[in-house]
Amino acid sequence: MGSKTSGTTDFLTGIHFPSANVGFIVGIGGTILKTTDVGETWNTVYSNTNASFKSVYFINESVGFAVGNNMLKTIDGGNSWELIQPFITDINKITFITNQMGFLITSTSLYKTVDGGNNWALKSSMPCMSISFPSTNVGYVHGDNNSIFKTTDGGETWTLSTPNANPGNISIVSTMFFTAEDKGFFGGYYYGAFTKTLDGGAVWNCINTDCQSDIGVGIRSIYFSSATIGYAVCQSQNNILKTVDGGETWTSQNIAEATLNDVFFSDENIGFIVGSSGEIFKTENGGNLGVIATSPDTIAIYPNPTADQLRIDVDSNLMFPLHFELNNILGENLIDESLFSNSNTIELSNFSKGVYVYQLLNANDEIIKIGKIIKE
Repeated sequence: MGSKTSGTTDFLTGIHFPSANVGFIVGIGGTILKTTDVGETWNTVYSNTNASFKSVYFINESVGFAVGNNMLKTIDGGNSWELIQPFITDINKITFITNQMGFLITSTSLYKTVDGGNNWALKSSMPCMSISFPSTNVGYVHGDNNSIFKTTDGGETWTLSTPNANPGNISIVSTMFFTAEDKGFFGGYYYGAFTKTLDGGAVWNCINTDCQSDIGVGIRSIYFSSATIGYAVCQSQNNILKTVDGGETWTSQNIAEATLNDVFFSDENIGFIVGSSGEIFKTENGGNLGVIATSPDTIAIYPNPTADQLRIDVDSNLMFPLHFELNNILGENLIDESLFSNSNTIELSNFSKGVYVYQLLNANDEIIKIGKIIKE
């Protein structure tokens, strides 16, 4: 999984691809990014510091919505944006079930459209943090007090599925994803934050048996590219989780010292993750050959922060030469150096103070460590 230049340090919150080539990303700082080459390059198509976006959805390559403290709509693929429905604010997410039927949720209410987003009707006055529709009729919404509401009539009416969908009340739900009408997952903050149901929300159980391991701490987004293959991104040390058996078991991977906010796959192989400092990560093989797993003591890159030099110590079982790259936050390459020994020194004394992104690759050009360096 490699990083892509975003051109911004914005807190990126949402990503959506209406087609294989075209995709959009939004951020809290009022940024909207667009790609037309499967996420290889991204360009800013909207920037307004008075705006704050949490979610983006495109019905097709031309018509789409960016929502947050207000709602913007484009009908020309992001070239121009228009403020619509100004009375609907504090929007947490927008999603469409068909090209005509969609929903948006706010901190106080839920709205539905049946005409492709031209008009929105209030359907429920309840706080909503996340929403998932596994079919056109059945859908779920997370309300306050960790309550899950369910609809079986396409969002016309909602009933409380369970009074508390969180075992032990030890987390705050922030995202959910249902792979079938009766099978779904929710994630949130703190321990025990990764939970699933197999009976349409009547009973929820922690993914991990004791509800207290670090797997799933701080879940921010869940996405399944198929009924069996799914991903979750979170704030814990192992910040990417993947399942290939429909959520029965999950493996973890760390790709960066970053808070990851949203994950989206355009197919079973090509996927994207966005982070809180403008990070965009892409995989072309379902994340299988992303950052190669290494034990914590195999590679040491320190001190961090640093004022002048960076030490890179690696275990002797790694195949040389290794390859070290350092980029600035704009993606411009500053250091490109081969390493031939277990102990290496990188000179940074001439660099300006700030944040830099590094990648360490093995002899097969596979990323074995990636992260940020703070230069003091």
